[in-house]
Amino acid sequence: LFSHTMVAFVPEYGVFARVKTMVREAQKVHMSRRIMALMCVNEVIILMVTAVRLAITLLCLGHLVGWAEPVVITALAQLSSLVVIVPGGLGLREAIAGWCGSVLMVGLGVTALASALDRIVGLVVIFPGAIIGMVLFGVRRPAISGNM
Repeated sequence: LFSHTMVAFVPEYGVFARVKTMVREAQKVHMSRRIMALMCVNEVIILMVTAVRLAITLLCLGHLVGWAEPVVITALAQLSSLVVIVPGGLGLREAIAGWCGSVLMVGLGVTALASALDRIVGLVVIFPGAIIGMVLFGVRRPAISGNM
């Protein structure tokens, strides 16, 4: 009875809704340990690649950093995707990266700029790749059934 009462008070928006949805879906699907392990490895690889991109961007801006700073900045900036204030965390990721940069003595402005440049470069690379993928593999539209 107590647990049902507590669940009733959990908000149905933001982070709480996402967590509740993830728990429900995980219970439905009953994912195997192997799939979960592969998903975790995939997330770690994405985190490391993003950290390397941030380190390269900082290096291009003239700031030599160690390996830990970009990893910490990237990990905390990725957490901004849990907070749904604006679509895609626009600006929020850069603000968190800037704050982390100031705490890690890299510099607020430099880190926020590096994060923004990293996002722009990522979009410049991903967008043409998506267009090429749609052309090569075709875009299938669902068939419309029924009378009009």
